[in-house]
Amino acid sequence: MVFTDPPYNVPTDGHVSGLGRTQHREFVMASGEMPPAASQSFLQRMLCNHVAACLDGALLYVCMDWRHLLKLRCTK
Repeated sequence: MVFTDPPYNVPTDGHVSGLGRTQHREFVMASGEMPPAASQSFLQRMLCNHVAACLDGALLYVCMDWRHLLKLRCTK
């Protein structure tokens, strides 16, 4: 079984809030530092590496916004 929560590549500002009471600073793995193509390539490589290490019947739980589902395809 794999459980992973890969980086979303989105900026903290505008996506993470404490209703104004808490101010979160940007941090590297959530700051949207990768161009979209690089982020997609990273996610696909990550998932393919997980799949390659799994035995038949393994379960992979990947935390990701549903709008990015197609970025998580392993094409191997």
